[in-house]
Amino acid sequence: MKRKSIIVSAVTVPLFIIAALVLLSTLFVWIPDIFVDRVIVLGQMQTSDGDHFRVTQENVGDGYLTRFDHTSQSGQSWHAVFDGDAFKAWSAKFEKTNNVVAVHVLNQRFFYNVDTHAMTYPNGQVRSTDEKAGALTNSPDLFRVAIDPASAQYAAVSKNGRVLAVKDKSGTPLWTNDVAATFGSNPAASSSAKIDSLEYIGNEIVIHIGKRFICVEPQTGKIIRSGISSS
Repeated sequence: MKRKSIIVSAVTVPLFIIAALVLLSTLFVWIPDIFVDRVIVLGQMQTSDGDHFRVTQENVGDGYLTRFDHTSQSGQSWHAVFDGDAFKAWSAKFEKTNNVVAVHVLNQRFFYNVDTHAMTYPNGQVRSTDEKAGALTNSPDLFRVAIDPASAQYAAVSKNGRVLAVKDKSGTPLWTNDVAATFGSNPAASSSAKIDSLEYIGNEIVIHIGKRFICVEPQTGKIIRSGISSS
């Protein structure tokens, strides 16, 4: 009887440990998402005006890239990153009051202004969303965001997702920078790296490539700093 008890313990203890580890891991990454490369739609809303809003997640290794999309009736669209490596979320909810859409996701609330396309984050920071210019007919850009309304200058990402530029109101580049090549110490990663998002924050152009962020000086295209996103 004692020997049988030892055998049972030897089997059940490892199984318990494995089950606990699997349960813990699902708090951050859902196991099936590790093996299936897909974009998960957490929630979406269509308005009577023809605006479509949605929130998605995509597994990036140890977390989820969580994005917001707004597409107008004309097909023009805007994009924002809520979190670069969030935990697994199961749903997103929307509430529209006048021109503001409240988005409930990741146990937080984000507020999006439909008219100005500005996103207010839970910490109170207001950021302009990047326009998915690739959705527009004959546009040479993948993303773009205004940086100087007075002169109509804007930052733009090329359709291949690698080159950042600042352009004047006629679309003529003032400078270009293959920022994706800053992965240069790893040639394989450098050749496949693509820009995921584009923002203009605090007089700096900020791009994200996976979990990495790069801050660029808007007048010259010089990289100011880079690092790994903590959120």
